[in-house]
Amino acid sequence: MEEYNNIKFLPNECDFEMYLLNEGFDRELNIAMQNVLGEDYLDTYIKKKDHTSKGRERTPDICDSCNQNIYLDIYRDYSGDEGEKEALLDCIHNNKTAYSSVIADIIINQRTDDKIPKIISTLFKEINKDLKINDEVKDTEGVTV
Repeated sequence: MEEYNNIKFLPNECDFEMYLLNEGFDRELNIAMQNVLGEDYLDTYIKKKDHTSKGRERTPDICDSCNQNIYLDIYRDYSGDEGEKEALLDCIHNNKTAYSSVIADIIINQRTDDKIPKIISTLFKEINKDLKINDEVKDTEGVTV
């Protein structure tokens, strides 16, 4: 797929929400969640879901008696900053369609720097170059690319 510059893959097998979180858009994601579900929703969600089952994960180990793969229970851990980010991501995944336009509005209207996530900006530049929409494109610092 490298020969197609108009196709972008998010790093580390991220979905778009995880990509935004990893790129430092956690403030905007949190504001979007609060706008849709209320100001205390994340705290309530953490209290309700912390240390509950997140599902099961298949291991390569095989049970001696039934000859099937052994599964391990996975539990949520929302402690610390990383746990809060994971809870935020889980909240968004649970209500994905409710957030998309709200997230976009908040990023565009409230963020002062890097309003467009890097991978989207790169994609726009490639589209612009391919379609020759605008001869002069400036990056986030105003430098012509």
